[in-house]
Amino acid sequence: MILNNGTKAGVTVKKWLNNEKGYSVIEITFVMILLAIFGFTTFTLVAVGANSYETMLYEREGHAKMRVALSYISTRVRQGDAENALRIAEVEGNKALVLTQNENGETYETWIYMRDRDLCEIFIPQGVSFGAADGVTLVDVNGIDMVLDETGQGVNITVLSSNPMKYPDLSVYIQLRSAS
Repeated sequence: MILNNGTKAGVTVKKWLNNEKGYSVIEITFVMILLAIFGFTTFTLVAVGANSYETMLYEREGHAKMRVALSYISTRVRQGDAENALRIAEVEGNKALVLTQNENGETYETWIYMRDRDLCEIFIPQGVSFGAADGVTLVDVNGIDMVLDETGQGVNITVLSSNPMKYPDLSVYIQLRSAS
Protein backbone atom coordinates (compact mmCIF):
# COMPACT_ATOMS: atom_id res chain seq x y z
CA MET A 1 0.00 0.00 0.00
CA ILE A 2 1.27 3.45 -0.99
CA LEU A 3 0.60 6.46 1.23
CA ASN A 4 -0.27 10.02 0.07
CA ASN A 5 3.35 11.12 0.37
CA GLY A 6 4.46 8.35 -1.97
CA THR A 7 6.05 6.03 0.60
CA LYS A 8 5.07 2.50 1.32
CA ALA A 9 3.25 1.85 4.65
CA GLY A 10 5.58 -0.91 5.70
CA VAL A 11 8.63 1.29 5.32
CA THR A 12 7.15 3.99 7.62
CA VAL A 13 6.39 1.47 10.35
CA LYS A 14 9.90 0.03 10.12
CA LYS A 15 11.42 3.50 10.43
CA TRP A 16 9.27 4.25 13.46
CA LEU A 17 10.25 0.97 15.14
CA ASN A 18 13.91 1.52 14.41
CA ASN A 19 13.84 5.05 15.85
CA GLU A 20 12.16 3.90 19.14
CA LYS A 21 14.85 3.47 21.75
CA GLY A 22 12.67 1.62 24.39
CA TYR A 23 12.64 2.00 28.17
CA SER A 24 15.69 2.18 30.38
CA VAL A 25 16.29 -0.11 33.34
CA ILE A 26 15.81 2.80 35.74
CA GLU A 27 12.35 3.57 34.35
CA ILE A 28 11.27 -0.07 34.58
CA THR A 29 12.64 -0.37 38.12
CA PHE A 30 10.85 2.82 39.19
CA VAL A 31 7.52 1.56 37.82
CA MET A 32 7.99 -1.85 39.52
CA ILE A 33 8.74 -0.15 42.87
CA LEU A 34 5.62 2.03 42.53
CA LEU A 35 3.49 -1.04 41.74
CA ALA A 36 4.97 -2.92 44.71
CA ILE A 37 4.24 -0.01 47.08
CA PHE A 38 0.69 0.29 45.74
CA GLY A 39 0.12 -3.47 46.11
CA PHE A 40 1.53 -3.58 49.64
CA THR A 41 -0.55 -0.57 50.72
CA THR A 42 -3.71 -2.06 49.25
CA PHE A 43 -3.09 -5.43 50.91
CA THR A 44 -2.38 -3.76 54.27
CA LEU A 45 -5.56 -1.68 54.13
CA VAL A 46 -7.69 -4.71 53.24
CA ALA A 47 -6.10 -6.80 56.02
CA VAL A 48 -6.61 -4.07 58.65
CA GLY A 49 -10.22 -3.54 57.54
CA ALA A 50 -10.99 -7.25 57.67
CA ASN A 51 -9.43 -7.56 61.13
CA SER A 52 -11.42 -4.58 62.44
CA TYR A 53 -14.64 -6.00 61.01
CA GLU A 54 -13.98 -9.41 62.58
CA THR A 55 -13.25 -7.84 65.99
CA MET A 56 -16.39 -5.71 65.83
CA LEU A 57 -18.50 -8.71 64.81
CA TYR A 58 -17.08 -10.82 67.66
CA GLU A 59 -17.79 -8.10 70.23
CA ARG A 60 -21.34 -7.54 69.00
CA GLU A 61 -22.01 -11.27 69.07
CA GLY A 62 -20.83 -11.43 72.69
CA HIS A 63 -23.05 -8.51 73.67
CA ALA A 64 -26.01 -10.07 71.85
CA LYS A 65 -25.48 -13.31 73.80
CA MET A 66 -25.54 -11.32 77.04
CA ARG A 67 -28.86 -9.71 76.06
CA VAL A 68 -30.34 -13.10 75.09
CA ALA A 69 -29.29 -14.64 78.41
CA LEU A 70 -30.73 -11.76 80.45
CA SER A 71 -33.94 -11.74 78.46
CA TYR A 72 -34.34 -15.51 78.79
CA ILE A 73 -33.79 -15.56 82.56
CA SER A 74 -36.11 -12.56 83.06
CA THR A 75 -38.84 -14.21 81.02
CA ARG A 76 -38.53 -17.50 82.92
CA VAL A 77 -38.70 -15.66 86.28
CA ARG A 78 -41.81 -13.74 85.18
CA GLN A 79 -43.45 -16.92 83.84
CA GLY A 80 -42.82 -18.81 87.05
CA ASP A 81 -43.51 -15.94 89.42
CA ALA A 82 -45.70 -17.26 92.20
CA GLU A 83 -45.58 -16.89 95.95
CA ASN A 84 -42.51 -18.69 97.38
CA ALA A 85 -41.74 -20.22 93.97
CA LEU A 86 -38.25 -18.78 93.53
CA ARG A 87 -35.03 -19.44 95.38
CA ILE A 88 -31.28 -19.33 94.87
CA ALA A 89 -29.34 -22.60 95.27
CA GLU A 90 -26.01 -24.05 94.10
CA VAL A 91 -25.03 -26.51 91.39
CA GLU A 92 -21.45 -27.72 91.66
CA GLY A 93 -20.27 -24.45 93.25
CA ASN A 94 -22.22 -22.09 90.94
CA LYS A 95 -25.33 -20.10 91.83
CA ALA A 96 -28.55 -21.42 90.38
CA LEU A 97 -31.97 -19.88 90.06
CA VAL A 98 -34.63 -22.42 91.02
CA LEU A 99 -38.25 -21.94 89.96
CA THR A 100 -40.82 -24.26 91.53
CA GLN A 101 -44.13 -25.03 89.83
CA ASN A 102 -46.98 -27.49 90.07
CA GLU A 103 -48.04 -29.50 87.02
CA ASN A 104 -50.91 -32.01 87.25
CA GLY A 105 -50.51 -32.40 90.99
CA GLU A 106 -46.73 -32.93 90.78
CA THR A 107 -44.11 -30.40 91.87
CA TYR A 108 -41.30 -29.65 89.41
CA GLU A 109 -38.28 -27.39 89.48
CA THR A 110 -36.58 -25.47 86.72
CA TRP A 111 -32.91 -24.89 87.50
CA ILE A 112 -31.04 -22.16 85.59
CA TYR A 113 -27.28 -22.20 86.26
CA MET A 114 -23.79 -21.80 84.78
CA ARG A 115 -21.63 -24.71 83.62
CA ASP A 116 -18.20 -23.47 82.56
CA ARG A 117 -19.16 -20.61 80.17
CA ASP A 118 -22.58 -22.02 79.30
CA LEU A 119 -25.91 -20.91 80.71
CA CYS A 120 -27.86 -24.13 81.28
CA GLU A 121 -31.37 -25.16 82.27
CA ILE A 122 -32.88 -28.38 83.53
CA PHE A 123 -36.52 -29.19 84.31
CA ILE A 124 -36.86 -32.01 86.88
CA PRO A 125 -39.27 -33.33 89.53
CA GLN A 126 -38.65 -31.73 92.92
CA GLY A 127 -36.14 -33.64 95.03
CA VAL A 128 -34.41 -35.40 92.10
CA SER A 129 -30.65 -34.96 92.13
CA PHE A 130 -28.70 -34.08 88.98
CA GLY A 131 -25.26 -32.98 87.82
CA ALA A 132 -24.34 -29.80 85.98
CA ALA A 133 -23.71 -31.80 82.79
CA ASP A 134 -27.34 -32.99 82.75
CA GLY A 135 -28.76 -29.58 81.81
CA VAL A 136 -29.43 -28.21 78.35
CA THR A 137 -27.06 -25.47 77.14
CA LEU A 138 -28.92 -22.26 76.34
CA VAL A 139 -26.22 -19.72 75.44
CA ASP A 140 -22.50 -19.10 75.94
CA VAL A 141 -21.91 -16.18 78.34
CA ASN A 142 -19.11 -15.08 80.65
CA GLY A 143 -21.14 -15.59 83.84
CA ILE A 144 -24.30 -14.71 85.73
CA ASP A 145 -25.03 -13.48 89.23
CA MET A 146 -28.41 -13.74 90.93
CA VAL A 147 -29.30 -12.16 94.27
CA LEU A 148 -32.63 -12.18 96.11
CA ASP A 149 -33.22 -8.93 97.95
CA GLU A 150 -33.48 -8.85 101.75
CA THR A 151 -37.27 -8.95 101.74
CA GLY A 152 -37.45 -11.87 99.33
CA GLN A 153 -39.73 -9.78 97.12
CA GLY A 154 -37.32 -9.23 94.24
CA VAL A 155 -34.38 -10.72 92.43
CA ASN A 156 -31.47 -8.91 90.81
CA ILE A 157 -30.03 -10.78 87.82
CA THR A 158 -26.71 -9.73 86.27
CA VAL A 159 -25.06 -11.16 83.17
CA LEU A 160 -21.32 -10.59 83.37
CA SER A 161 -19.44 -9.08 80.45
CA SER A 162 -16.25 -10.60 79.07
CA ASN A 163 -15.06 -7.06 78.24
CA PRO A 164 -16.41 -4.61 80.86
CA MET A 165 -14.47 -1.69 79.35
CA LYS A 166 -16.46 -1.91 76.09
CA TYR A 167 -19.70 -3.46 77.29
CA PRO A 168 -20.83 -3.17 80.90
CA ASP A 169 -22.52 -6.00 82.74
CA LEU A 170 -26.25 -6.17 82.02
CA SER A 171 -28.61 -6.24 85.00
CA VAL A 172 -32.32 -6.34 85.68
CA TYR A 173 -34.30 -6.21 88.89
CA ILE A 174 -37.57 -8.15 88.91
CA GLN A 175 -40.17 -7.48 91.57
CA LEU A 176 -41.80 -10.73 92.67
CA ARG A 177 -45.37 -11.25 93.79
CA SER A 178 -45.97 -10.74 97.46
CA ALA A 179 -48.29 -12.58 99.79
CA SER A 180 -51.49 -10.63 100.19
